[in-house]
Order: sequence, then structure tokens, then C-alpha cells
Amino acid sequence: MREFNSISHFFDSIISFEAPFNNVKLARLLKSRNSRRGAVAVFRSDHNGLTPSPANEYEGILSGALENKTECYRIGAVSCCYRECGIPIFNELETIVGEFPAAGPQWNICQGLRRDVFESVAMIVEKYNAINLHDKNIITRLKGPSHSTCGDLELAIAAAIVSSYYDIAVSNRVLFAGGLDYSGAVSPADIDAEMLCSLINSGFKTVISSNLKKETVENLSGEVSFYNIQNIKYLRDLLSSLSLEAEKTNG
Repeated sequence: MREFNSISHFFDSIISFEAPFNNVKLARLLKSRNSRRGAVAVFRSDHNGLTPSPANEYEGILSGALENKTECYRIGAVSCCYRECGIPIFNELETIVGEFPAAGPQWNICQGLRRDVFESVAMIVEKYNAINLHDKNIITRLKGPSHSTCGDLELAIAAAIVSSYYDIAVSNRVLFAGGLDYSGAVSPADIDAEMLCSLINSGFKTVISSNLKKETVENLSGEVSFYNIQNIKYLRDLLSSLSLEAEKTNG
């Protein structure tokens, strides 16, 4: 990520300031005069205004907040991880697949998700998981402040849809990261050893992705469970087995 020493770099630009926790703000460049795209910077806000901060301060605050959350199981809500301009983002994606609506189906997709990405994932899920979504009402949103353009969120979108459609409860300590292609294949996520350590420190117990590099996970196998999913057609069975395993463990 490029370091910004002052907010002068954002002049003549449209930006958004999002405050995930306390006085640490994530500044996202939405549009600029020189057509730059995708810049993200971290600032600390106090009585003197905005002061640039390192990206790891934002990551540390997010990790601490996740660590303090109680484990719970919910239908249609999954934890996800992706990078935005080099900054690891941990978030929660919530999706509700409703019954057939009398007035015609509506898909309410939050501004943080690109509609074309969600629709593409929905089409792939329909094809490989025996689901019909186009006659359903759907509401989906990212809980944390983020505008994701990263393909690593696609597996999480699929998991949230399948969880809601089939009423499968998923732990918030299970993390989804990976992309999809039109054959249903799951592509590897941009996860390195440093990010995995942050996930473990935050309390995540399970990572679901595809083809994680051996050197990334070989020293962490005793602390977190890894599931390599090669194709989206196995997603329902995987979610069901994790839910059943949790029921047995919790008595």
C-alpha cells in the first residue's frame, strides 16, 4: 500500500471516511480528478483533525474487536477476509433469501458489493447447488464499512446464499476466502502466513479456501482447521458437515 503523509493527496477528489472503531478512520478514494482508483489510507481522528496512521493500526483494532466477539451460529451470515489496496479486511456478510414474493422478486444489495459480482455468484450457485434464486427476495449486506472489489469475497457470497437457502447455521469463527469461475471452481485466496496469524489471534478456528500454499499453513495446522474446497458444488455438503460437527461438539 502506498503511504500518504498528508491528506493533500486527496485534494480535488471524492472520498469517504468510515469509522469502524473509536477514532480510527478508513479513508477511501471514490473518484479523483486524475482518474486514480482504489486508494485507501488510515487516519486517526482527534481534536487536531486527521493524522495519518499505519495500516497495521487499523488491522490491530479489527483483530481485537473480532477476538472479543462471542462465538455464535447464524443462518445466512458468514465471516470473510479479503484485501483492499493491500490492507487485509475482515468482515461479515449477511444474506437473507426470502420466500416467493407476491409483487415480484427484489434483490436488495448493499452499496459495498458490486451488483454484477453478486449476480454472477448467484448464477453459479444456482447452477451447481440446485437452487432457484430468481423468484426469491434477497437482501445482502456487508456489516463492516467496506466497498469490496476483490474476487476473494465470492466464496463468502456463495456460502451466505447456500446457508440462508438451506437453513444451515454457520459459526462466525469459520472464515471464507476465495474466488469463483463459471465452471464452479474455487480459486485460491490472497492469504499469506502473516494474515493467517492475524486470523488465529482473532479467534478464527476454521479457514475455508482453495489450494492454500503448503508453506503458508504447515506450521499452523494445530491451531486452526483448513478446508480446501475445489468446486462450489461441494459447498452445501461442507456447510452441513460443519454444522453437524458443531452440534455434536456442543452437545
